[in-house]
Amino acid sequence: VAAASELGAINTQWCRPRPLFDSRGDVDLLFECPGLSPLMLLPYLWSPLQIEIRCPSSRYVVYTAINLDQLHQKVADKETAWCGLQSVHDSTVCGIQASPFATTLVGIKDTTLLKGLLQGTHSCNVTSESEVSPIMLVAGAAGLALFFAAGTLSRSFVFRISSGATIFMMTSVLLLLVFVFKMMPQKRIATVAFATLGSSSMAAVRWIT
Repeated sequence: VAAASELGAINTQWCRPRPLFDSRGDVDLLFECPGLSPLMLLPYLWSPLQIEIRCPSSRYVVYTAINLDQLHQKVADKETAWCGLQSVHDSTVCGIQASPFATTLVGIKDTTLLKGLLQGTHSCNVTSESEVSPIMLVAGAAGLALFFAAGTLSRSFVFRISSGATIFMMTSVLLLLVFVFKMMPQKRIATVAFATLGSSSMAAVRWIT
């Protein structure tokens, strides 16, 4: 508890704070998420480690690494971690998914000119837990289904064309939305506008055709 208070973070479960002198001054907060033994594969096969960081300001960046040397290199290269789609709507929140079987270091760096944003009463709230992911379960079931039906689907011209076009279209739209949301100041309004426009356009197309 004393270490967590000293580092300016509270509410840690899976990940524990580490002394700042271990980070060589690269970050302002440092956490270590220990990895599990491979013998725990079955209980945690579909349970990734979810790390959520909430800070009082959006002026911070997050780095993840497997050891201190890699963390130092990522900070030098400004290779920040992807904070998930949730950060698009709320830039003060960063959600990271990691493997529970590998040790993960999480470093939080204050990007303001006046340091001290992440210390004292203005601390970041870092929570970490491992729970079953429905998306991973569905993906695993879909993978098994595709494996057993691979022979039939590979001979289907309609399946190859439709699946390729769908994946390309969804990826393009997702990348476009991410870049647009990053540049828009009113992200919630933009989300509602895109949802309304998209649903209205689909309804109009179905009604006309």
